[in-house]
Amino acid sequence: MKGLPNRIILALCLGLPLGLIGIRAACADDKAQSPTNTTPTANQEKPQTSAPVSNANLTSIAPSPEPAGAPAASNSPTAAVDPTAYRAFEKASRVMTRFLIVITAVVIVLIIIAIIFNKWSLGDALSEECAFQPKEIKRKEDVILLASTSRIIALFGLMGILTVVIGVGYSIVWNLTIYGRVPDLTEVRSFLLGAACLFAPYLANQLSGMFTPAAKLQPALADTMSVSGVAPSSPKADNAAQALHLIGTGFQQGLSLTLTDPQGTAHSVSAADVTSVTPTLASANATLNTPGAWKVAVANPSAATSPSFAFAVVGPPAIASATAGLHVNAAAQSVTFAGSGFVSGLKVDLTDPAGTKTTFAADQLNTTQVTVAAVLASAGNWHAVITNPGNLASNNFPFTVA
Repeated sequence: MKGLPNRIILALCLGLPLGLIGIRAACADDKAQSPTNTTPTANQEKPQTSAPVSNANLTSIAPSPEPAGAPAASNSPTAAVDPTAYRAFEKASRVMTRFLIVITAVVIVLIIIAIIFNKWSLGDALSEECAFQPKEIKRKEDVILLASTSRIIALFGLMGILTVVIGVGYSIVWNLTIYGRVPDLTEVRSFLLGAACLFAPYLANQLSGMFTPAAKLQPALADTMSVSGVAPSSPKADNAAQALHLIGTGFQQGLSLTLTDPQGTAHSVSAADVTSVTPTLASANATLNTPGAWKVAVANPSAATSPSFAFAVVGPPAIASATAGLHVNAAAQSVTFAGSGFVSGLKVDLTDPAGTKTTFAADQLNTTQVTVAAVLASAGNWHAVITNPGNLASNNFPFTVA
């Protein structure tokens, strides 16, 4: 529930009880001040009879004519209230009161249902959607809201108008049943017109939004989020979690990370593992257990996700096999080693049967294979050691040259 329904519901819940209490109290005071019987009781003195008055004196004591438009004597506040008329007012007011109570109860039930099932809140009801929204909104929580002063003013204005309208309704019923006429509502109309001015800030806010040029709107911060680096620049492979710092722009509190290992498997880092966040720096505890090329992407609470950023995780590689069927050759031949943890910048050391070591750079490289062009000039048992940057050496792998 948004917008006007929110304010109507809030005004009903706050205005109806106030109106009922005030009107019932006013009616009770009116009843207490109005006499119900003009017949003198036994304890009251009877009016004294005066001496007869001559016709000559009638002119001097005759009442002056009432001005045109004056109310009848029966409408005077001090006039007796007819019991039958008052009972009619009580019946009518009870019907009105019960009707208002039923409406209030229905509204309260609707609010409870909205709170439970739609996560309705007073803060959302008194807020407006920001002009800068994420490109993709999947949940209600993704919408960016701003507190609205104009909505608060409009709410209180609606409460005041609703209370006055309820009071006027009771007043009309009272005058119809007791005096048989409708009261003058000129002052009430003036009050309602003044109270309606409380809606002016809200209307001005809405009209200004309608005429705001769309070209001036800038994309939300979440839409420009990106990762430009990590620190350390080449973290070491470790089975335990280690601190990883991301450098970029557009980071928001509550973000989460997705790490992709060299084999292409995605690993989620929840918001609970994120230790600190600023718009340009985010730190998290992450497990980087395999050397090789990793990727990281950041997801803000607004559902916006940054492009993936590639970085290298260094660690000792492992050699599992070498090209089979190698033969002695005075010319360079391709030798391929398979394994894991191979990263850019590594070197390959080959030791011949006589113990002479020769270092080669990789001709072809990925995280699981390294190929070098080597001269295998003698037959026998050779050994290979692959060393990643940071002097992280692999196992000493033996292979045979026939």
